[in-house]
Amino acid sequence: MAAKRQAQGFTLIELSIVIIIMAFAAALVAPLGFEELEKSRAKTEFLTLRNTIKLHTSKAFAQGLRYQMAMFKQTLTVKSALGERQYHYDYIGLPNLTFHINANGYPSVNEFEVSLGKNSRKITIEDMLGVKQDMIYAEQ
Repeated sequence: MAAKRQAQGFTLIELSIVIIIMAFAAALVAPLGFEELEKSRAKTEFLTLRNTIKLHTSKAFAQGLRYQMAMFKQTLTVKSALGERQYHYDYIGLPNLTFHINANGYPSVNEFEVSLGKNSRKITIEDMLGVKQDMIYAEQ
């Protein structure tokens, strides 16, 4: 007698069901991943903005220059005797605000709010001058 051959592997139906379940799971998880990605990009831009302002306060003090910082929607324009430079941000919203940094490196505003999607965060004068960071290092 001839031996019967047993089929090995999966049927097309079984493979289709597994693929559909995987696609459904990916559809549930993917939006959460994209939301977290946008939050991290907004946080990165916020820190970049804070550090840009901090850099210009330090430059003003070191070089004895005055800077004008003009914010509108998603653009920061920095003007000085050396020229003008624009910084564009995609994930944060800036207030309609213009302030100056004097030759001593001191800004003319105490704080302002930046929108990060649904939330907003303040940049204080301590952030602009780097005081908080310096105090953290002094405590260690």
